[in-house]
Amino acid sequence: MTPAFDPYQGLIIVNTEDVGESGTALLRLALDTGATTTLINSGMLLSMLGLDFFRGNRLGIDFKQGLITLDQL
Repeated sequence: MTPAFDPYQGLIIVNTEDVGESGTALLRLALDTGATTTLINSGMLLSMLGLDFFRGNRLGIDFKQGLITLDQL
């Protein structure tokens, strides 16, 4: 997984698709490397990816190219 982001914008936003029991939702999530949990409020459609989402993965953030890499360990 290698989503792109705007390195000149203060907040890293990741566009993603969430598939669950009630269907599929397209979400805009704020990447917060200091958050310990992930919160998704479908009413707001803008939340944070926290430590629990990244645990067990290798996260890379390239601010020059505006790319995020997420690889399973």
